[in-house]
Amino acid sequence: MKNFTMILRAALMVTVIGAVGCRSMQTPAVKSYLDKSKATDVYACLAISKDYLSKVFMDPMDKLNNLETAIDAAEKARTLQPDLPEASYYLGYGMSLKGVVFRDEAKISLGMTYYKNAITKKPAMAGPGYLPPLPFMIAVIKMNSKLNRITDDHAIQLLEEAIKNSPEFAPAHFELSKIYRRQKKYELALQQARVAAELAPNEGVIQKELGLLYGNYIEDRNELVFEAAAKKGIEALKAAVKLNPKDPEIHEALGFYYGVLGMFELKAFEMDTAIGIKPTGFNSFELGNTYLAMGHIDKARTAYLQAVKTDPALTKAKGLSGYCDYLENRFDKACSEFGRYAEDQSLKELNRKLWYYYALWGNGKKPNGDEILSRFSNAFTGNDWERALLDFHLSRIDETQLLSKAKTRFEQCEALYYIGCRYRHEGDKNRAESYFRKALDTRIYSFYEYAGARILLKSLSQGSANQKDEKFLPGKS
Repeated sequence: MKNFTMILRAALMVTVIGAVGCRSMQTPAVKSYLDKSKATDVYACLAISKDYLSKVFMDPMDKLNNLETAIDAAEKARTLQPDLPEASYYLGYGMSLKGVVFRDEAKISLGMTYYKNAITKKPAMAGPGYLPPLPFMIAVIKMNSKLNRITDDHAIQLLEEAIKNSPEFAPAHFELSKIYRRQKKYELALQQARVAAELAPNEGVIQKELGLLYGNYIEDRNELVFEAAAKKGIEALKAAVKLNPKDPEIHEALGFYYGVLGMFELKAFEMDTAIGIKPTGFNSFELGNTYLAMGHIDKARTAYLQAVKTDPALTKAKGLSGYCDYLENRFDKACSEFGRYAEDQSLKELNRKLWYYYALWGNGKKPNGDEILSRFSNAFTGNDWERALLDFHLSRIDETQLLSKAKTRFEQCEALYYIGCRYRHEGDKNRAESYFRKALDTRIYSFYEYAGARILLKSLSQGSANQKDEKFLPGKS
């Protein structure tokens, strides 16, 4: 297979319709040569047509001239030998691409007819050694067109046709996988991505896509497969990183999967590598998550603050330095940090509100926390599980009812942690420790609640917080 990246770049080049250098006539020298060769040699015509179709992809500013030359050469070849499949192949190819450029559906349809007739007579022309399958090219060009974008269903139809005629053409499987991923049809997406990866083991972009796909099972909190998905994602991304070691997104994704499996040292290494290649708010944020999971609170706080500084629009990083303060019983600082975002309409995560609530409780201001949660509840639009968590903190349901609603390990981790936090602030150290241990037993390593349970359990178990505990015993401020 030709270089995958070049094929995609070539397809995208055709979408550029520029007036500069886009001539509608052949140069005199080319026209003279064509007229002379076409008069006697059909294969010279075919060679010229193929050559100029290739130039369409490599020289977008002169694509119209190249298309017309290719079409003219193919038409002359058909005149000399009407039944020759190659002549219809190149004619249909050029005619369809010209139709795409000018958004002429009739010309595209006619060109596809020539093309299909040709590969019916000679199926090998749909495979290696010829141009990329025409339905694939039309699909990719139109998917990336601002003026003539096609629907996903139409693109799927074209890509499936390309795969039917050329099943070993990896880019078609790859593009089909991307559409299914966008539609959240992850099984179909994985199926196509696996085929593409097998057909093109040395194409880093395909291996990367396969690796990234497994992350959807984790984001969807599918507890039946999320650990296996992380392992498969690591396997695919290890192949991808060998092919493209300077791609920060691959290192970030690898780090994410390592974090899901509780392999924090490896996650820290991958995030540091990504930052070294291209520092962003996101990879600083993920490095902070890594340090928090490892119990390195100061390093986590520094990384979170750097993430917000680098990318102020990165909502998910907001308030996390306050969580670090809360876990260290620095309630004044935590309240100050959470208070900065109290009215931030973009920050709707329930856990930020709960951390603020507990920081206020620890600071002797539990009624203020109750008021904040009550206001938040009035405008709450989250899911049923988040509603249950909120109801528990507003004393609408008790811990037994909350735990009965926790159907997955993810929900159990959250429920057990926040029950532990309540007992902590009520001064019941033994029950708090018990619930924190149960939260750790869920092994949801990537959750803030898991990290919090680990840090607070260590603090309580070591007795290092005994003096500070007085701050949040009932009636203390």
